[in-house]
Amino acid sequence: MSRRNKDKGRLAPFVPVTKDTMKTPAWKALSHGARSLYIALKGRYNSRLQNAVYISSRVAVEELGLHSHRDSVLRWFRELQYYGFIVMVSLPHHGLNGHGKAAHYRLTEEWYLEKAPTRDYLKWDGELFHEQKSPEYYQRKGARFYRQKNRSRGPDVRTTLVQTCGPVSDKGGSEMPESGTDVRAISQDSTGPDVRAITSLTTPCPASALVSALSAVTDAAAVPDIPGDSCSPATATR
Repeated sequence: MSRRNKDKGRLAPFVPVTKDTMKTPAWKALSHGARSLYIALKGRYNSRLQNAVYISSRVAVEELGLHSHRDSVLRWFRELQYYGFIVMVSLPHHGLNGHGKAAHYRLTEEWYLEKAPTRDYLKWDGELFHEQKSPEYYQRKGARFYRQKNRSRGPDVRTTLVQTCGPVSDKGGSEMPESGTDVRAISQDSTGPDVRAITSLTTPCPASALVSALSAVTDAAAVPDIPGDSCSPATATR
């Protein structure tokens, strides 16, 4: 048989995902990003070598497309570990040449170094994966939101003051005298212990007494005429 006829029924390279795995509750609970990452990891598994698989976050972003981000890829790694599809066997570290090495994982549904599959995802207790983000994440998100909000307003932003209430005093009314007998309290309520008249005098003074006092002061300030004190032209010239 020729090689051409022999390869006629052979499939092209593919990534196998068994139907039994896809029917499990843990697989159905996975997010779509975590499923795509799992397929990318399983594409690096060799059934003959029974090796551990790895992929850096940068390469994963390039393979999974534009809708993925480095933070999302790292979260999908933790999600796959939570549901029991992968187990970390080697931490990320720096190599001898100084370049970083990504973490290595074993696939729990495949053989690993002559060890039978553990299928940890079958032991899932039913609690959904929920990762609380750090406070720094919300601070960065809030800062981006305010920057976008201010950018959408434009540079020519002005503040407009709106008068929400009327004037305190009515200009059309009569003015109150500063002092005198016709002094009234500034209050709508004429009763109460704290109603006082606003005046510049320390004690109340009748108008007649005030006039008499002013007359006495005026008379005392007047200078009397002294005989012989006036200088006439006759007496001034000697």
